[in-house]
This record gives sequence, C-alpha cells and structure tokens, in this order.
Amino acid sequence: EFTMMELYYAYCDRDTLMKFIEDLLKELVKRFNKKFSTKESYIIEYQGYKIDFGKKWKRIKYTEIIKKYTNLDYFKNTLEDFLKFAEKNNIEFNPKIITKGKIVDEIFKKLIRKNLIHPTFLIDHPKEISPLAKLNPKNPQLTLRFQGYIGGLEIINAFAELNDPVDQKRRFEEQAKALEKGDEEAHPYDETFIEALEYGMPPTAGLGIGIDRLVVILTNSKYLREVIYFPFVKEKGN
Repeated sequence: EFTMMELYYAYCDRDTLMKFIEDLLKELVKRFNKKFSTKESYIIEYQGYKIDFGKKWKRIKYTEIIKKYTNLDYFKNTLEDFLKFAEKNNIEFNPKIITKGKIVDEIFKKLIRKNLIHPTFLIDHPKEISPLAKLNPKNPQLTLRFQGYIGGLEIINAFAELNDPVDQKRRFEEQAKALEKGDEEAHPYDETFIEALEYGMPPTAGLGIGIDRLVVILTNSKYLREVIYFPFVKEKGN
C-alpha cells in the first residue's frame, strides 16, 4: 500500500463533493458487476456483508461517533479523561505527542472505525487533526472535512480546501512544532504553498481515494497483499 488517486474540484463545496463520490462509486460498482458477474447491480459482497452502493451514504459527525463508543464528549471532557479511556482499552499512542485530538483519533482508529461497514461519510473532524481543511463556520473548532468508510476501511479522505494563507501559515507552524516533537503524521511547513495561496485560490474541494483498499472490497479479498502487484515481502527471520 499505497496507490492513491487525488482530485481537486474548483468552485465545489463539501456536500457537492460527497454527492460526486456517491455517484462515482455507484457507477463504478455497477460497471464492475456487469463485467465480472454479467449483471447490473449496486451490491458488493465483502467478508460476509452485502454492501449496497445504490443507497445514500450515512453521514455521521466525528464527535458524535466518539461519544457513542466512549461516552466521552470531545468538547466537554478533558485530555486526561481520554487518556484514561485509552489506557483502560490498551490503546497505544505516541508518548511524544499527547494532545486531545491525537489521542481521540487513536481511539477512533483502534476501536471504532472497524464498525463502519456500510458506506459512511464521517464529517466535521477537529481542527487539530485536519491541518489543510477549511474551518466549519458553525463551529471553528471543527473543519469541513470528511472521510469515506466501507467495510471498516478508510477509503476516502477529503475536505473543503483551506484557501486562507494567514490561517494556513498559522496551522503549518503548529504542524512544524508537532513534527519536531516526533509526530510522523504532521504536515511539514510548505512555504511555496503559502505563497501560492497568497496569489489566490478559488473555493475548492479535494479528495484522495485509496485504490488498493477499494480493490480489496470490490474483489472481496482479505488482505491488501492479495491485490498489490509488488507487495513487500519480509525476509526470513524478520
């Protein structure tokens, strides 16, 4: 892993992009089934589940699904509350980067996302873990970001692009500090990108689709290595 397709859609908002993805994958599944099973259908069988791409995707707020599975409120509960929950559930995290956003996201990855089987958009992620996404005007602690989940796998990461150079510079500076502390997922400071934003960027939405994971679902494969042309093979003894 990782083969990814990226797309940027000018003068597009988050809701329009979600509808675009629904239509795109619906058509993809229909053509896939017509070619390989000789029938037009929007249903894919994956690991014992019948996944219907013909239906409208569920939309779940990030903070609401966290509360559902942890009984903790992202806004009201403290970092210490989430740390205790993580430790109680044996959820490992980078001890160099201990922030509420990072701990909560590790809880989501290890405990929650496996339950998102049918096509689901997870929306309104915290600003702290979404450095390139535009702020949600209804709550500046959140962003206009969404992820697409199918079969317990993250297939899509997308958002309304942040096109404010001042805000983007501030977030890059925060990310650079996190990178210095050892956060491997932090975004490096990109001066060229800031300069480009200063010249002007129209309202834009962008996405990345994990092709390997999507193929795993379409082919009902159990492991990623089954669909990758040149999978990494460990040497004997490792």
